[in-house]
Parts: sequence; C-alpha cells; structure tokens
Amino acid sequence: KSSLSTGIRYHASGTLIPASTTPSPDSGRTYLYEGMIGKERSPLWDQMQYWEDVFLDSVAQERDMVGMDQGPREMMDRYHTLSDSERKRLEHEEDRLLATMLYNLVAFMVMVNVRKEEIKKKVRRLLG
Repeated sequence: KSSLSTGIRYHASGTLIPASTTPSPDSGRTYLYEGMIGKERSPLWDQMQYWEDVFLDSVAQERDMVGMDQGPREMMDRYHTLSDSERKRLEHEEDRLLATMLYNLVAFMVMVNVRKEEIKKKVRRLLG
C-alpha cells in the first residue's frame, strides 16, 4: 500500500473506502489484483512496451537490492578479479534472477489475458 493513499482503500466494486477502521471478518478482504483484472480489461495490458518496461525496471530494482547495481565498468573490473568458481556463482545468480523475473512477468501477462503469440514474442525479445 502506498504512503500516498493513507486512509483509503480501493474496493472491487470501484468505490474508495476508508481504511482507518479495522476490517471486520464479515466485510471480506480486497486484493490489489481484483482491481487489475476486474470486469473491464485495461488496454494497457496489450501494450508490449509496458511489459518490457516492467521487466527492465523490476530487474534493475532486484539488482539494486542484492548489490549488483554497479556500473558496467565496475562490474567488469570486479568480474575479472574473481576466481573461476566465483565467476560461475555470479553468473548463476544473475541467470537465476533473470529467469525468476521473466517467469513472474509471463505469469502476470497470462493473468491479464495477454495473447499467447504476444507473450511468445516478448519472451523471445527479452531472451535475445
């Protein structure tokens, strides 16, 4: 939940409800994805540039969080000072990060009913 939306929550019915009170078990829970995949499908999901931007931003954020946020020159200098086993480990970590992020991207694309052909094209582009 964003700090900008303090005190307000979005409900699946499209209404904003105050969040200052503790939700009762009778009121049920509201989840973010309900607004994303609601009755009216957003045309944003068909914009392939959106998905590429999501992927690249997510990878950059994950790299920052695990300490791989150095510039290309520093990364190459560091890479050349590593032993063979350390290089393999670093390559494996990078591959695992990219594979996980790509898997999650495809899962979201499937969830919002992006056409299968478009998903294939985007995955091939991101893998290339």
